[in-house]
Amino acid sequence: TTALDKFSFSNPEYTLHRVTVALDGIMSREEALAEAGITEGGNIFRVDLAAAERALRAVPQVRDVVVERHLPDTLTIQLTARTPVA
Repeated sequence: TTALDKFSFSNPEYTLHRVTVALDGIMSREEALAEAGITEGGNIFRVDLAAAERALRAVPQVRDVVVERHLPDTLTIQLTARTPVA
């Protein structure tokens, strides 16, 4: 586990520098990051993608969520809005 820690969790190459978002008008970038529990500057491998997706999926206006890790330093968040049915 020491080698794994050295080459992934402690490696500055894997510091989360960019989070790109496509939010379909549902919320602001800051709201999405807060809801998902994502902060820039941490290790990209420490982001729990499944937990972030669950948190965003719990927002009533959200129909679909995709959170992806793009090595070495980027996450993408894509939300699709729920279409109101009258």
